Amino acid sequence: MLKVSPREAIRTKEKEYKENNLDDQTLSDFDLIEAILKYSKLIERPIIINGGKAIIARPPEKLLEII
Repeated sequence: MLKVSPREAIRTKEKEYKENNLDDQTLSDFDLIEAILKYSKLIERPIIINGGKAIIARPPEKLLEII
């Protein structure tokens, strides 16, 4: 529903991101998804769902796009 790549949905300032070298551009989407599953705090949030659409509401003004 978000229509973004795993790289676009990952929090890059978290310790786990840096410690696991997730900035490595050769990592596949699968690798990034595995990291997000292992360290759930890596996923960008909040994710807002409304009417079959979803967005990452950062900055908060993005919320206006789907309400």
